[in-house]
Amino acid sequence: MSDPITGLVVLRADELAGIIRAAVAGALADAQPATGPTLLDREGCARMLGVSLGTLDRLRREGMPELRVGDAPRYEADAVLAWLRERAR
Repeated sequence: MSDPITGLVVLRADELAGIIRAAVAGALADAQPATGPTLLDREGCARMLGVSLGTLDRLRREGMPELRVGDAPRYEADAVLAWLRERAR
């Protein structure tokens, strides 16, 4: 129901809930799923591992997996963690 003078619209709670549900469903349907792994830069990888940049550089020299994006090293979190777990065996 709307007031013709103020333009105020009054909805019942179930009507409002239905509108919200439809809006959320539409937004979720339009959302694009993430494609590919998230890559971390040097600082992000060190932060994820809880180590210093010096320790990260040592791990790189020891063979920690990295990808290159241009000249910059990038790290896939799952690959780095798998490598560390394998070294621990």
